Order: sequence, then structure tokens, then C-alpha cells
Amino acid sequence: MASPECPTVTMRPVMPEDHDFMLSLYDSTRDDLDIAGLDPIQRQQLVRMQFMAKAAQYRQTYPKAEDNVVMSETRPVGRMMVNRADREITLVDVALLPEYRNLGIGTKLVRALTDEASRLGKIVRLRVLEGNAAIRVYERLGFARTNDDGTYLEMKWTGGTGVKLI
Repeated sequence: MASPECPTVTMRPVMPEDHDFMLSLYDSTRDDLDIAGLDPIQRQQLVRMQFMAKAAQYRQTYPKAEDNVVMSETRPVGRMMVNRADREITLVDVALLPEYRNLGIGTKLVRALTDEASRLGKIVRLRVLEGNAAIRVYERLGFARTNDDGTYLEMKWTGGTGVKLI
């Protein structure tokens, strides 16, 4: 049986009116909260609080990051936030709605970043929650584990840059 074709996606900058979509997208990534035994209202409040804290942390840590909504035709289906610095590119956040996962979209987005980094002689860094299925994708694309704090795994892609992994 053939796998579904990877949909064509585009990106556009996040706008204030995307707030509800971004919150819903973030909520869709928080499967870890399902085992916490929270009632729906508690879960919603916790997700909103974490979403706001994460947004504030991103603004403080990556004030110049490019924050985009991933679009499939006219529908928002995800987010990709990227910080570009002199010597490295940081994939700050990438997420897709559940029905758009495992279609090759994430692979295509990350591969575009590694292609850019290769052309510019840069490395790509990212942090991913331990146990996230995306770790396998990142490893398949050439990312190596560089640090594990027990909650997040730091990964780095060096491609053909000649940069040695730490």
C-alpha cells in the first residue's frame, strides 16, 4: 500500500489573530498531560499557562526568531520558529496538527533548514522533549544527540560543515 503523498506547504508569518490556532496546536502536542489525571478544565488552564510561559520564554531567548504558520493551501496546519545567528541556526519550535503528522511535512521542513545550513556553512541545533517521536526523524536527517537533561534532548546537525560534535 502506497503511503500518502506529502502535501505541499507554505509558510507565512504568525499574526496576532493566530493566537487561538497556536494555542490549539500547542495543546495537540501535549499528550504527556493526558496521563496526569486532570479534568478537562484543569488541563485547559494548565495548557494555556504553559503556552503563555513558553511564548514569553521564546520572545526573551530568541527576540529575532522567524515565527511562521505552516499552511496547507489556505489552512493553518503547524508552526515553525527558527532563529538564525552568525554560526548556527536554531530550530526553536516545529509542530504540526495531528492529522498532518507522519506525512513527510516535518521532514521536508527540517531538511530545508539543513540544506540552508549546508549552503551557509552553519550547524543546526534543536531541543526536543524526551520520548518525542520526532527524535527518530531528526536522527534519520543526521542530527546527533549532544546533551540530555532528563527532560529535553539537545541535538545538533553539522552536515558538511566540518564542525565536530561536542
